[in-house]
Parts: sequence; structure tokens; C-alpha cells
Amino acid sequence: MRLNIICISAFLIFLVLFLCLNVAGFYMRYSNNTHSWSKPLFNTNLAIHELPTEFSRDDEIFVDEALEGSSEGNFWRIEPEISVESHSLDDVLSAQEIVYTAAVLEMEADRNWTQGGSEQIFKRNIRSIEFYAAQAKILGADIVLCPEYGLEGLDHHSRNQSVFSALSLAVPSPLESVAPCDVNSSVFDPLHELSCTARHQQLYLVVDLAEKSCKNDTIAAECAPDQLVYYNTQVVFDRTGVVVARYRKRHLFLEPKFSPSPDSMDAALFTSDFGVTFSLQICFDILFEDPGYANVQRNLTRDIVMSTAWVDVAPFNLAPNVQNSFSRRLGVNLLASNYHWPEQSKLGSGVYRGYSDMKHAYTYDQHSGDVLVVAPVRTRLSTAPLRPPSPRLSRPMILKYKKPSDGHRQLNVRRFPMKLLSTSDVLNASSTAGQEFHVQVCHKNLCCDLQYQYMASEKQVYRSVAYSGLFPAGVKLIYLQLCGVVWCKSTDVDSCSDYVTQMDASSDVFGPFNVAGNFTSDITFPNAMTRNETLVSNDLYEFTEEPGYSSKLEFKQEVPFLLTSYLAGRNFSRDVPNRQLTQEEQESILGVANLFNFIV
Repeated sequence: MRLNIICISAFLIFLVLFLCLNVAGFYMRYSNNTHSWSKPLFNTNLAIHELPTEFSRDDEIFVDEALEGSSEGNFWRIEPEISVESHSLDDVLSAQEIVYTAAVLEMEADRNWTQGGSEQIFKRNIRSIEFYAAQAKILGADIVLCPEYGLEGLDHHSRNQSVFSALSLAVPSPLESVAPCDVNSSVFDPLHELSCTARHQQLYLVVDLAEKSCKNDTIAAECAPDQLVYYNTQVVFDRTGVVVARYRKRHLFLEPKFSPSPDSMDAALFTSDFGVTFSLQICFDILFEDPGYANVQRNLTRDIVMSTAWVDVAPFNLAPNVQNSFSRRLGVNLLASNYHWPEQSKLGSGVYRGYSDMKHAYTYDQHSGDVLVVAPVRTRLSTAPLRPPSPRLSRPMILKYKKPSDGHRQLNVRRFPMKLLSTSDVLNASSTAGQEFHVQVCHKNLCCDLQYQYMASEKQVYRSVAYSGLFPAGVKLIYLQLCGVVWCKSTDVDSCSDYVTQMDASSDVFGPFNVAGNFTSDITFPNAMTRNETLVSNDLYEFTEEPGYSSKLEFKQEVPFLLTSYLAGRNFSRDVPNRQLTQEEQESILGVANLFNFIV
């Protein structure tokens, strides 16, 4: 009897303490109708709504925009498809393979300076990040990735210097093992809030921001204005809120107020507590050798984390196409978080899983609003895990948070200068099904061969294309080789860069076919996308390297509504950095007037 009384008393004491702590926490956050920014704004334990029953696709869920509501509990309760798979430490060590859960956020950042200045811009965007981190945690996320310029907004460089500086932050070195959440201050500190979010949600949080630092290593707040230097920086907070990585963008794209990173490529690396080493990169970096490609080659990194504000250029440089080709060619997992601004050619994010049989999870939808892509990711361990993950999802989930203010968004895709390429018509001759055709087109030292079978399509125009040489990319010239086939709206070659997603009722398939070229590149990337804004599934084509033809892309069955399929080669040693061009280099890009209009 005495034992029972003791047990009951202990339980009642625990219950009273639990209720007091929750009431105190609620009071701290909501007393006087103001938010305490030292705590996340959303409590993931409150769940008062069920998910809608109508999905746009098996993997996509449209969710009412929780941020529009005034109540903390106003968000959907997410019921994921639970995986029966779990990992014990012994299982992980014996298999040397692990499944973790990644979440990438496609978000349009608030950038309204007139409503409260820099502090309110930070607060509104951090509020969004906190909310989406909480949603991702419900689905078991171990790491959450945010887009480039996601904290201060994309028009950062168009502001005057004082505003630019106010929207830039001093970031502690990872060597200091600082958790900004532990630093109390009487003034609002964005890093404090982000650090506390990572700690509260118990996940890795990757945020891109504008960093300011002092040239002589003085504290930025005490630095003379003419000694300040600014970087485009990814910051990684671990589950305790400690800054464990700080990567500064190496390859800037029309970002005149930022400086390129002076750090080594090791600064892009961090190892998680679940035993996976990640390499960081930002947007334009994906086109260059470092840091991503180099860290894959030298450090055998298999997981890449990329924040981006990618500019889509039809028909070749559409975000999902570029992201998937990087993942497929290198055999790595790529987590890509893009800025959502369709009117400025910016959208397209996902979790791409290399050669894995796990399905890619990506979004490319101008009408979606903010999007959260959450997916299980299989990879190999780089070290023994301190905290093996326990994935909750057995398949990806894509949550779309469309606000009433999103309305009907107009996608403005920029156009590739097709007249720079050598092209040849792909004839759809009247013949019997299965008859094979061959087209060769050359540009300088590169010859591309297209072999294809008679198509059952009607009134469709395709061209074989080739390019080899220097190509303008921001303030640089990159050495690019390209072989492929592209759909055209009409017989006018310029129409091949028209971005068309509406398909007519006529039959439209291309192939089977293969594309090959005698590349002299360091690396060649395979690409394939359809006009209904989807990737051609990786299992429908093979990428090989053969003697005589350095690269070959082969489709063994016809592809419906093909937009483009091509091989893109890069020769890093032949790039031209920021310098005066020679006459030959100028002639190689003759006729290109406005670089920003067509290249990312």
C-alpha cells in the first residue's frame, strides 16, 4: 500500500511539474501578445487538423499556409507513411550503409524593407524557417536545408551600402564551437534564433546568409567600414545549435558586393552525428571543379548540400535538369534548396539520389508557393555514428504551402542563345516504324552523332545541336562542350529556346535514340527532361564512356514529350577568370550582348 501511495504521489508531482513547465513556456512566448524570439514560434506537439485527402500526385500534398493564421496551432498534422526499417548501431556498422532523412525548403524570402527594416525582414524569414523546420521534424528530418538569400531576400545587392551592411551578419568560426543560442543579448540576433531552432528541433539546420567579416580579424562590430569584407555564406548549426561549418561561396555570379571565399575546400566539409560527411556548395559553384566535384573526387564525399537562387534558362539549364545530372554523373546524393520566385526564373528544388534505386523527390511548380521536400536518403558512412538515425518515411513527401497571395504565378524562363550552336534538322521522314536514322553535327573540334528510330510523332520539330568553346557565365568565361537533341516550337532555330509546357493532343514521342560525342572534357554530365516539367527517369537511359566517343547517352525506348536530352562537358583548366579577353576569346562569343539574360 505504501509503495502504491509513493508511486501515485510521484506521478502526480511529475504531472504538476509538466503542466507548469508548459504553461510557463507558453507564457514566455505569448505574454503581452509579443513573441519571445529566443524560442521557436511553433510547437510541433500541437496538432489540431488532419491532412487533406485530395493530393495532386502520390507524393504531393497541398497544405494551407499556416503562417497566415494567428494561432500557433494552426498547421496540419502530418501522418507520414512510416517505414518499418530501423537501424541499430550494430546494423549500421556492419552494413556501412545508413538511411537518414533530408528536408529541402523552396521558399520566397520576405524582402520588404519598408515594413520595419532589416530586423523585421530577418524576423519574418526566420519565422518561416522555424515553421518549416518544425514541419520537417514531424517527418523525422535529420537535416534541413534553406535556399540562397533565404534570410535577407534576393534584392540584397540592389540596396545601398548601409542597408546591405544591416542585412549582413558576423558569423563565428566553426573552430570556436560556439552555440549562438547560449549567448543572451538585449537586442535581436538572427543567429541566436536560428541556433535555438536547430537545438529545439534537434536537427542540422543549413542557412544561407550575407556574412560580414573584418579583414584584420577584428570583431565585425568593432571594424572600420573600409575594413569590412562581405561573403555569400552557408552556415550549419548542429542539433545543439553549435556552428559546425561556415562555407563562403567560391564562384560568385553577378554579386558585386561579395568577395570570393579565401578558405580552403575543407571549409565546405562537415560530418554529422549520424556518421555522414557533407560537402557544401552555393548555386553557381555547381558548374565548377571546387568545392563539390573536388571533394567528391578527393575526399570520396557522397552527400552534397546546395543552397541556390538558380536562374532557369531554356532548354538546357533548368534547375531539376542541372541538379539531377550532377547527382547522376557523380553518383552522389544532392540536396538542393532553391529560391522560389517564378517571375525571375527561380524555382526547382529536390533530393536527388544518384544511382540509388530510391526515387528522386523534386518540385518544379510556379504555382506551388513555398515547398518542403522531405525524403529518406541512403548513403555510406564516413565515420561511426554517434546517433544513428531512425527514418520515419519509406517514400518522399512533397508539401506545398500555397498562400492566397500566391495567386497565379507567371513563370519567366530565360532563353538560351541558340544561334551560338551548330544545329542540324532531325527529320521525321515518312517511313516504317523502327527504321533508323543518323545525324552528325560538328562545332569546332567537337562532333556529335544522333542515332534515332522513326518517330510516331506528328508535326513536331527536333534539332541536333553541338557547341564547343568558351561560354559567358556571369563575369567569367567557362569552357563548355555540348551535344544533344532539342525540341523546337517551329522551324526557326530561336524557337528551340521557347519554354512550352502545354502539350497538344497529337502523339508525341521521340526515339529510341542515342547521343554521342568526341568530348575532350574533364567530366561530362547526362541530361534529359520533358515538356511536362519532369525529368526523364534515370532508369530509362544509360550513360557510358566508350573508346572513340568519350561519352554516350542511350535511350532504349521512346520518350514522350521530350524537351531536351544532351551531354554537357566541362574543361575546368580552360576557363577564363575575371580578366581582359584576348581577340580570339572575344570572337568566340561574338554577338552575345547581355550575358545575364541567358546564362546562370
